[in-house]
Amino acid sequence: MDRSDLYAFIWLFVLYFYLIAVSNFVPEGAMQKGLQIAGVAILVCGMVVTDFVIRERVNKYPYIRARVEPSGKVLRIFVEDWRDRQVDKTLWSLKIKAKWPVTIKGLGKVKEFIINHEWPIHKRVNFRPGQATWFGYVVDHPQTEFMVLYEYPTVTSVDHAQPVPVYWLKHASQDYYLPEVPITKLVKSNNPGVKNLPLILKLHKAVEQLKAELAEARRAAFFWHEKAVELEDRVAQQETEIKGLLEQQSNFTADLVERLISLLAHCQTIEQAIKRVKGVGWAAFTFNKWLALTIISLGGLIVLYAMRDSLGGIGVWLGNPVNMIFAFLVVALVCGILYLALVRKVKK
Repeated sequence: MDRSDLYAFIWLFVLYFYLIAVSNFVPEGAMQKGLQIAGVAILVCGMVVTDFVIRERVNKYPYIRARVEPSGKVLRIFVEDWRDRQVDKTLWSLKIKAKWPVTIKGLGKVKEFIINHEWPIHKRVNFRPGQATWFGYVVDHPQTEFMVLYEYPTVTSVDHAQPVPVYWLKHASQDYYLPEVPITKLVKSNNPGVKNLPLILKLHKAVEQLKAELAEARRAAFFWHEKAVELEDRVAQQETEIKGLLEQQSNFTADLVERLISLLAHCQTIEQAIKRVKGVGWAAFTFNKWLALTIISLGGLIVLYAMRDSLGGIGVWLGNPVNMIFAFLVVALVCGILYLALVRKVKK
């Protein structure tokens, strides 16, 4: 039983309990019959809407059902993107990116696959209407294809630290229209070489295996060549960035020397320049009576705000947050004016 049947049974169970509830809690009459008919209508609409939503979700992604030999496992792949490239004179490599990950024993959830094959991929596959399985739910699909793949004994590529299984495409739907291989012609003819057919078949199988291994070797070489070119470009880019940083560092050094010379010319002696540099920042910060007065004033306002309920009209006025903020600003402004008017005047 697939998941689509399970969903149908769930809807039927919901309808069953719904009808029981309507029969037990709704008085007999037109209302009860109307609710029962509504329940059946909801069931039908729910099943139709579920199927429609899933079809609309998966229909834009071509579907591949592939049987992998010799393990016999089945891959169900919704193709989000694929790229077919020629890696040798008669060999191609197809990289598929799946929309939803496929669980493979030993590898976990996989979203990318590599399929090596002969002939361009458009001559091997032909997507046509059929049925697709989406997480166990069977729906009609406009683009489906069936393949037979051979898995390599130990070959698994790696891309961005993620395992990528590699397969050899043995059969696809369009293989019927490909040119016949010599061994097929030999079997169909009355050639005396048919007497050695077992040996020929054994050699043909060995050739097929070597051809698949050659395709994977070519693909891997092409892949690592691309990585090497990418790394060369990255190294060249980093060299340019480092050279720019070194130039900026030299400009920074010259600017720093110029500023030090200006500071020395302004202060006339090295001792005064050092004192001026030390006076910049928190070292120049001193706690005086004006700062203490500001802190005490702000603290007094906070106390008044906390005791506003017992201060009458002033407390009511301070109870308004806008008035409280205004009072803070006034105190800060008065302390600043006193500092500028008195302290700066004494220093002068």
